[in-house]
Amino acid sequence: MRKVSIFFLLTLFASAFWWTACKKTAQRQKVSTDSLHQQLQVMNDSVANAWQEMIADDDEKHAFMKRLLLEVAYTGNFDSAEYKAYMQKIKTLQDMRYTQLGLVDSDGIDRYDSATLTLTRQLTEYAEGHPEYEKFGLMKELVEDINAKNGMILLQRVHYDGFVKDRNAFIEANRDLLDPKNARYGLKKLPIFELPS
Repeated sequence: MRKVSIFFLLTLFASAFWWTACKKTAQRQKVSTDSLHQQLQVMNDSVANAWQEMIADDDEKHAFMKRLLLEVAYTGNFDSAEYKAYMQKIKTLQDMRYTQLGLVDSDGIDRYDSATLTLTRQLTEYAEGHPEYEKFGLMKELVEDINAKNGMILLQRVHYDGFVKDRNAFIEANRDLLDPKNARYGLKKLPIFELPS
């Protein structure tokens, strides 16, 4: 009887130990999965912030373009039809801008970039060709600001691509442990500006 009781107690302790170990393993896996989701959320936030910052700078560049036209108009010495045509080109440029998920259309990005550079050149020549350009320092400043924004946006694209590449690699490495419902963009790979090599 004593042997049975000792055996029973040993079996009971072993079962309790095994059950506790399994429970701790399950808890560790849940913590690990939660941690992965938190990491993914941070990566998604970085992607979203980089995108928003880049688009805000692009919007500001468009505002500088409009302001440059207004500065020319303030002189009173301008062609109203030309002014309206340039304002329409800025609106057209804004309407043709790429979207975050539309980056797969590299031709669309090229068209936007080409139109941006062409309009920047045209507006620069329009302002610099004005007879009172030297008198209005803000015109020169706006031309410089527009060109600076063009350069900054190209740099921001590189940063954005870096965040997206890290996120996409993280998802590939941890896809089996991640729940698509818990991710801002799901678990799909996001496109980047850089063309595949």
